[in-house]
Amino acid sequence: MAAADAPVTLEPLGFTEPRLSFELADEPTDLIHIRIWLELEARPPWANKGFVDERDLALDLVLSSRDVRDGADALLAQLANYPTRVERSI
Repeated sequence: MAAADAPVTLEPLGFTEPRLSFELADEPTDLIHIRIWLELEARPPWANKGFVDERDLALDLVLSSRDVRDGADALLAQLANYPTRVERSI
């Protein structure tokens, strides 16, 4: 199963560093509308830097399920070049 074949959820995806966050902007259809929020240093030079969680600048992508599947497969192929990190107890 390709990563793009996984069930689609509407939960936002954020990271420890709050410069980027991703979310599905609409209910899933034949096209997938992904919104990428830009904050702090991830904002373009012409945009005010603002504050964390001041979500006012986003990049919208509208992709077909095939585009998402191809992108996910390409990412998985690239990730195969790197070892999995395993936490060790001290």
